[in-house]
Amino acid sequence: MVAWSRPPKYFAAAPFFRKIRHQPVLFLPLSAIAVAMMTVQRLLQIVTRAPRADIVFLQRNLLPVRAVPALEWLASRLARRTVFDFDDAIFTDSRNPRVRYGDIPRILGFADAAVCGNGFLADYARRYTADVSVIPTVPPAVATTQGPARTGPCVVGWIGTAANIPYLRTVEGALRRLAERLPVTLLTVADGPLRLAAGIPHEHRPWSLKAEESFFRDIDVGIMPLADDEWTRGKCAFKALEYLAHGIPAVVSPVGANRELGGEDSGVLFAATEAAWEEQIALLCGSPALRHEYGIRGKATVNRRFSPEAAAEKYQDIFSRLRFDVDLRTWLGPGGGSNAPPPAESDLPVISVIVPSFQQGRYLERTLLSILRQGYPKTEIIVVDGGSTDGTVEILKRYDSQLASWCSERDAGQADALNKGLARATGDIVGWQNSDDMYLPGAFFAAAAAFRRDPTLDLLHGNILVIDGQDRPLEEWRFVPLHRKALSCQWNVLSNQSVFWRRASPRLGSFDPGFRFCMDYDFFERAVTAGAKTRFLPVFLGAVRMHAETKTSRMREIGAVEERLIRGRNAAAGPIRRRALLVFLRLRRIAWHLRQGEIRYLLDRRFQRGKGGSQV
Repeated sequence: MVAWSRPPKYFAAAPFFRKIRHQPVLFLPLSAIAVAMMTVQRLLQIVTRAPRADIVFLQRNLLPVRAVPALEWLASRLARRTVFDFDDAIFTDSRNPRVRYGDIPRILGFADAAVCGNGFLADYARRYTADVSVIPTVPPAVATTQGPARTGPCVVGWIGTAANIPYLRTVEGALRRLAERLPVTLLTVADGPLRLAAGIPHEHRPWSLKAEESFFRDIDVGIMPLADDEWTRGKCAFKALEYLAHGIPAVVSPVGANRELGGEDSGVLFAATEAAWEEQIALLCGSPALRHEYGIRGKATVNRRFSPEAAAEKYQDIFSRLRFDVDLRTWLGPGGGSNAPPPAESDLPVISVIVPSFQQGRYLERTLLSILRQGYPKTEIIVVDGGSTDGTVEILKRYDSQLASWCSERDAGQADALNKGLARATGDIVGWQNSDDMYLPGAFFAAAAAFRRDPTLDLLHGNILVIDGQDRPLEEWRFVPLHRKALSCQWNVLSNQSVFWRRASPRLGSFDPGFRFCMDYDFFERAVTAGAKTRFLPVFLGAVRMHAETKTSRMREIGAVEERLIRGRNAAAGPIRRRALLVFLRLRRIAWHLRQGEIRYLLDRRFQRGKGGSQV
C-alpha cells in the first residue's frame, strides 16, 4: 500500500485554490471542505487496504494540515510494518524554519523504519527511531542529453515552484553584472508569475509538462541558489540532479544534499557568495567546451550514483528486510558475522552438512557463509562438487581450512554426490544444502535443541524463505506437521533446505541414484514409510533460491515424471479414496495455520496448489 501526500504548498497551488487563495471568504471554507473530503478518502483507503498490506509506505504526512497524525497511526496499527519516507525538512515551516511541528516526531516514533533523502534529515529522524536509511532523491531517467555546447548567447536556467522564487532573487545582482559582461539570457519556469530586476535579460514560462521538457532542451547552464537554514538543509538536490541528468552543468549553493554531489568532478560548481555566483556562471558561459565537459561529468554522476534503478534496489532491500524480519545481504556481507566458531560445548551434537555442487560458483560462497556464520561450534562441512569449471574450485581452496572435506570430480549426478557426502559424514545430525541455497540465522542451534529434547526423533523439518539471486527474500513457504500419508498421495511437502535427520537412524538410508530430480522426495517418502519419527519446527530454517539456472527451472518435465512414479508406488487405493485424503490434508493444513494465527499467510497463498502454493 502506497500513500502519497499533498503538502500545503501543492494543495494551495492547485489551479482553483491559486485563484482564490487571496480571498479568505472563499479560500478558508472551501479548503476546509476539501481537507475533510481528503480525510474521508484517506480513511477509506487505510481501512480497506492496510489490513491486507505487509507494509504501509507513508510518503510524507498524509494531510495538508499539521494536526495529530491519527491517519498515519491507524495505518501503522492495521498493517504489519510502516515505512515513513520524507525528502524535505517537513518538521519545520518553510517560511519560518525556527518553527517546529509535532506530527513528524510522532510519526517517526511509531514507524518501523524511516527513509530520508539526505544525511541532515536522517540525523533528525534518528532522534525518534533507530531504523533510518538514506536513499537520495533521484531524477527520472533521461534518454536524451544535451549535445555539444551551442555557440551564441548562453542561456542560464532556473526552474522551481513559486515558493522558491525568493532564493532566485538572492543572485539577481550577480546575474545583472554578468549580463553586463557576457551575452547571457535567463530562462525561468515556475507555477507563478516572475519579474526580475531591470538589466537582466529574462524569459519566463508558466510551468507545464511541455514547458519543463522544452526548458531542459533550451538552457546551457542550470542554477540552484538557496539560503542556508534548517529548511533548505533538508532539500535533496533534486533540481541540480535534473540538470545533471540532462547533461547540463550546474552552479549550486553548497547547502543540504547539494554538498553531497561532489563538486567539479561531478559537473557541479559551488557558489556561496554573490561574487562567487557571478564568477562560476561566467566561467561556464564563457566556454562552450567547458560546459560540454561538465555536462558529460554530470550525466555520468547521475548514472553512477543517482539512478532510479539504484534507488529501487535500496527500497527493495528495506521492504524485504521488514517484511521477512531478516537481512541476509548484511548477514552474509563483509563484517556481517564471524566465521570463527565460539568455544565448543561438549553436550552439543555435531551437525554434518553435505553440499552437493555443480557449476554454482556464483552462489557457493554465500551457501558456505550461511553455514559458517551460524556460529555453531560443532559443524562438519562436506562439499562434493561434480567437476565444476566456473571458479568453484578456487572458492573451495579459499575455504579449505574451514571445510571437513571437499572434492571436485565427475560423478553420476546429485544423488551420487549426496551418497559420497553421507559416506564421509561423522556428525550426529545431517543436513543437506544445495550450493545455491542457504541456511538462515539460528538454524543449527534450533535443530540441535530439537534433537536433544527428543532422543527418539529421526527427522526434523521447518519453514523456508524463497530468495532471489541477490539474497533478497521474496516470499514465505510455511509448512505444517508432516502427516504419514502426505508424501505418498500428494507431492514433496518437505524442502531439504530446512530438513535435518539423525545419521544413525535405521529408518533413513541412502539416496537412489536413479532419480535425477526427485531424490529428496524419494528419500523422505521411504523414510516416512519405514516409520521415521518426524517433527515440525515452526520457524524458518533455510532459504531456496529462485534463478534461471536452478534444476527446478531446467528439469520440470523430468521432475513431474519422477513425482508420479513415487506417488504411484504407495498411493491410496482408488481415486475416490485418494481425493478424499487430499481434501482431508488440505483442511488439516488450513486448520493448522489458523491455530497458529497465520490468517494473513492463508490469504496470501490463496490456497494455491503445487510446490510453493501447497504449504497453506
